[in-house]
Amino acid sequence: MCSRQIAASLATAVMVFLIGCFPLSGEFMGFHAALGFSALLALGCLLVVLEKIPRSGRGANS
Repeated sequence: MCSRQIAASLATAVMVFLIGCFPLSGEFMGFHAALGFSALLALGCLLVVLEKIPRSGRGANS
Protein backbone atom coordinates (compact mmCIF):
# COMPACT_ATOMS: atom_id res chain seq x y z
CA MET A 1 0.00 0.00 0.00
CA CYS A 2 2.79 2.39 0.88
CA SER A 3 4.71 1.70 -2.33
CA ARG A 4 1.59 2.43 -4.40
CA GLN A 5 1.25 5.84 -2.71
CA ILE A 6 4.92 6.61 -3.26
CA ALA A 7 4.71 5.63 -6.94
CA ALA A 8 1.59 7.75 -7.46
CA SER A 9 3.22 10.75 -5.80
CA LEU A 10 6.36 10.43 -7.91
CA ALA A 11 4.37 10.00 -11.13
CA THR A 12 2.29 13.08 -10.33
CA ALA A 13 5.42 15.09 -9.63
CA VAL A 14 6.99 13.99 -12.93
CA MET A 15 3.84 14.88 -14.87
CA VAL A 16 3.63 18.35 -13.28
CA PHE A 17 7.34 18.80 -14.02
CA LEU A 18 6.76 17.86 -17.68
CA ILE A 19 3.88 20.33 -17.95
CA GLY A 20 6.10 23.09 -16.55
CA CYS A 21 9.13 22.23 -18.72
CA PHE A 22 7.63 23.36 -22.01
CA PRO A 23 6.06 26.77 -21.38
CA LEU A 24 7.38 28.31 -24.61
CA SER A 25 7.40 25.25 -26.88
CA GLY A 26 3.80 25.38 -27.91
CA GLU A 27 0.57 25.79 -26.10
CA PHE A 28 -0.04 22.16 -25.15
CA MET A 29 3.41 20.58 -25.50
CA GLY A 30 3.79 19.98 -21.75
CA PHE A 31 0.35 18.43 -21.51
CA HIS A 32 1.14 16.08 -24.40
CA ALA A 33 4.40 15.08 -22.70
CA ALA A 34 2.61 14.43 -19.40
CA LEU A 35 -0.13 12.40 -21.10
CA GLY A 36 2.49 10.39 -22.99
CA PHE A 37 4.27 9.65 -19.72
CA SER A 38 0.95 8.60 -18.20
CA ALA A 39 0.28 6.30 -21.16
CA LEU A 40 3.69 4.67 -20.72
CA LEU A 41 2.96 4.07 -17.04
CA ALA A 42 -0.42 2.56 -17.89
CA LEU A 43 1.18 0.28 -20.48
CA GLY A 44 3.79 -0.78 -17.93
CA CYS A 45 1.06 -1.58 -15.41
CA LEU A 46 -0.80 -3.63 -18.00
CA LEU A 47 2.34 -5.62 -18.80
CA VAL A 48 2.98 -6.31 -15.11
CA VAL A 49 -0.61 -7.47 -14.61
CA LEU A 50 -0.47 -9.73 -17.66
CA GLU A 51 2.80 -11.20 -16.41
CA LYS A 52 1.46 -11.85 -12.90
CA ILE A 53 -1.88 -13.44 -13.85
CA PRO A 54 -1.42 -17.15 -14.55
CA ARG A 55 -2.41 -18.19 -18.05
CA SER A 56 -4.97 -20.64 -16.70
CA GLY A 57 -6.74 -17.82 -14.83
CA ARG A 58 -7.29 -15.64 -17.90
CA GLY A 59 -10.65 -15.56 -19.59
CA ALA A 60 -14.20 -16.26 -18.45
CA ASN A 61 -14.22 -19.95 -19.38
CA SER A 62 -11.29 -21.09 -17.27
